Amino acid sequence: MIERGVATASAIPLSPEEVDFLRFTCDLYADEESPLGPVPALEDTELIHRAARSLVDRGLADTKTLRPDRDLLRRLLIVSQPDARIVLTRSSGRRAEPLRVLDAYERAGALVRYQRRGEQHLLSPAEEYDGIFDEIRRQFAPRRSTGDFVDFTLTTAEYFAFSILAGDLSERAAARPSVRTEPLTVKNLGVNSLGPEVAVSKGLADEGTPIHNVLERLPLEDKAVKVPSKEDWDAALTSLEKKEILVRTKRDATLRPYLHDLASGLAARRRLVLTRFDFGAEDWFVRDATFIGVPGSIFLLRATQGQGIRVVEVDSKELDRTIRQVTEPLGSSETIEAG
Repeated sequence: MIERGVATASAIPLSPEEVDFLRFTCDLYADEESPLGPVPALEDTELIHRAARSLVDRGLADTKTLRPDRDLLRRLLIVSQPDARIVLTRSSGRRAEPLRVLDAYERAGALVRYQRRGEQHLLSPAEEYDGIFDEIRRQFAPRRSTGDFVDFTLTTAEYFAFSILAGDLSERAAARPSVRTEPLTVKNLGVNSLGPEVAVSKGLADEGTPIHNVLERLPLEDKAVKVPSKEDWDAALTSLEKKEILVRTKRDATLRPYLHDLASGLAARRRLVLTRFDFGAEDWFVRDATFIGVPGSIFLLRATQGQGIRVVEVDSKELDRTIRQVTEPLGSSETIEAG
C-alpha cells in the first residue's frame, strides 16, 4: 500500500519559488518529461529565505533543519522524475482548447495528480493505480440498456463521408442544405479543399489520437484534405449504404436515425481522449483511445490494422476493459487491440 505523509491528505499547492527551493536544496533534477522544467541556479538569497520561511510556516519543512516533509518530497520526486504519465482531456465545439480532466505522473507504481493553477503547482497525494482508474471511470456514463450496440468499421474514405454527413445533419437546424451525392454539392458547403479549420469542425482531425494518425493517411496536398472525386465520393456513399449506415435517394444521402446521436457528438467534437505515455530510455510508448460521449451512450473510435476506423458503442464491461488496456502499467495488461 502507498504510505500517507504527515503533511496533508489533500493536494499541496506550491509557489514557483517553493518548488525551486525544494528541488535545488534536495538536488532533485527534473527529467525532460516533467512539467517542472530544469532546476534553476538560486542566487537570490532573499528568495531562498522567503521560500524556506513559507514552507516552515505551512508545516511543510522542519523549523530547525529545513528538511522538507517526507510525503511532500515524495510527491515532488514522482512529478520530477516520472516513469509514465496518464492524461484525460475533454473537448467540445464550445471550448477552444481541450479541458485537462486528469493529469497524473507515475513512478515505481505510485501516481501523483498534477495541476497548474495560475503560477501555483498542485501536487495530490501519491496513490495506487486503482484510484486513478476510478477517477477516470467516473467521467463516463455508458449505456445501461441491453440490445444491439453500434459496431462498424469504416475506411478513411468512408469516415470522410460519414463526417461530412454528420456535420450536415447537425447543421440542418440552421437551414444548411443537405449533402448531395455529387462532389460539387460538397463544395457548396463552403470549401474547395477541406483545410485544417474545416477538417476540425467536421470532426476530421483529432491531434494526438489514433484517429488523427489514421486520417494522416488521407490524400494530402499542402496539408489540406482534398474533396474526393465524384467516383470516390459515390463509392464511399454506396459502401455506407450497403453497411446500412445511411439512406440514399437520387439526390440526397443522410445517416440512419440510430446514428443521429453519434453524428451530433461527432460534429460537436464532444469527446474524451485518454492517453498513457511510458517514458523509455530512448523511445516513448504511447497508448490512447478516443471516446465520443452522447446522452446515454459512449462510442469508442479505434484505429484498425487495415488503416481504417472502427466505431464501437461500449457497455460498462467493455469500457472498463478499454480504460485498463490504455492506462495500466506495461506488462499488467495487453495493449488495445488493433481491430
